[in-house]
Amino acid sequence: MAPGHEDLTARLRNLFTGWTVDGERPVERALTRREAAAGRLDNPNSGDLIVFLREGFASGNRLREGKLYSLPTTLGAHGYLATHSSMHGIYMALGPGIGRGTAGTVQSPEVAGRVASWLGIEKPRPAP
Repeated sequence: MAPGHEDLTARLRNLFTGWTVDGERPVERALTRREAAAGRLDNPNSGDLIVFLREGFASGNRLREGKLYSLPTTLGAHGYLATHSSMHGIYMALGPGIGRGTAGTVQSPEVAGRVASWLGIEKPRPAP
């Protein structure tokens, strides 16, 4: 890491987490890549600072319009903590060999293995 890089990351984190809009803080959490490792978000392509917004705020291409945030315009997006039930997706499978019932809570990485099993093919291996 370049000299001063950690200081800059800490300063940016403080700016993001201290930012307010109409008395509300749009940023719920800002994690360094090292902190994000606990949630398996420490990919080499991850940034040095990973920012999660609070529900009700969105970011994106609005910076071109001079806006740092906007109200969400879609029902699904990235950039939020998956611990919020409103961020959970719907999982439904239909077809031959798939029994009736509920699967309960399923983590995204489990879906490919289930589908492979139904298709009678090898389950995907974890990425290196």
